[in-house]
Amino acid sequence: MAAAYVAGAYTMEDAVTVIYHRSRLQDQTGGNGRMVAVGLSQAEARKAIAGKEDQVEVAVVNSPGLLTLAGDTEPLEEVVADLEEQGKFVRWLRIDYAFHTHQMEPIKDELLEVLKDIKPRATTIPYISTVTGGVYEGAKIDAEYWWNNVREAVLFAPAIQNLIRSGEDSFLELGPHPALQNPIMECLSDQSRKGFYFSSLKRKTDESVEMLSNLARLHNHGYELDWESVNQASPKGVRLPTYAWQKEIFWLESKEGEYLRCAPLEHPLLGLKQTAPHPTWRFELDPRYFTWLDDHRFWDSVVFPAAGYGEIGIAIARKLFPDESYVVEDLEMKKALFVSEEKVPTVEVVFDPDTRIFQVFSSTGDKGEWDLNSQGVL
Repeated sequence: MAAAYVAGAYTMEDAVTVIYHRSRLQDQTGGNGRMVAVGLSQAEARKAIAGKEDQVEVAVVNSPGLLTLAGDTEPLEEVVADLEEQGKFVRWLRIDYAFHTHQMEPIKDELLEVLKDIKPRATTIPYISTVTGGVYEGAKIDAEYWWNNVREAVLFAPAIQNLIRSGEDSFLELGPHPALQNPIMECLSDQSRKGFYFSSLKRKTDESVEMLSNLARLHNHGYELDWESVNQASPKGVRLPTYAWQKEIFWLESKEGEYLRCAPLEHPLLGLKQTAPHPTWRFELDPRYFTWLDDHRFWDSVVFPAAGYGEIGIAIARKLFPDESYVVEDLEMKKALFVSEEKVPTVEVVFDPDTRIFQVFSSTGDKGEWDLNSQGVL
């Protein structure tokens, strides 16, 4: 509904009317159904619900390999039990509704009746429908359209894939927290395309800082910004002083400080060598730099992968014993290393030449405490 309003299909009054009545009526259907996200293709989903199509349906097509199933509680739980036995990804949604299924049928007549007077208009920018998966004419976004929106499956992935086929590669999600990054990136990957994802807000962050930071990312990506709206003032230029700059340098620092500032990284997962009794390296594990870490996500958390500890061991051996054969053995995971932008962990790697044991520690600065995350033997 927000997209239809922004595209110009509705007045504010009509947009709020649709939002209010659609939500009000859907809320009346709770208590008899459930919804669950599953790691299946559409073909696999049809096979999984075979024989129960009148009770369980595909409610949302999120990406080529992720769907949402919904329907009557008991039949859906039976389907999910079979999928769990097969080792498929399953995640229940915390609701007792079965949106986009037969359980919406009781609200059809009233929904059509209360929305019959809305007056959709031609859009000023293209409106992409998740009911059809493609461009949809604004004047046709009427009561019947919203009934189909409530009853039929959400074709999010087809809509994104059609945009990608038409040449789009950048997507901005407006919402209280990023939820669609993985489905969008999977749609891009499915078509062997590279792309960019941006969001607006994130839970448990300062809203102003988060929104302006994401706006800066869009600006750096090449999008023109309406600076008058951003600054809420006329964007008048300010001339810089015209006198010559006095190019004198005054810099005082120790040899160690110069090394930490200027030395090249030993390895991305080692960082800079420290002054310590044993060979020691330190670096900041910032997910905005190590962007591939986002592929190792567990629910809403990013966890440093076990393979990374093996790579750290190999990097130490390659640095200290370049002419020898080496192998990483007895690699132990002591404590999971969670990674976030809010509390970027500092990682310290220590190698004991006598025992040939290397250890990986991390700290987020809380009370100066360090955790032993992993150790192995070279």
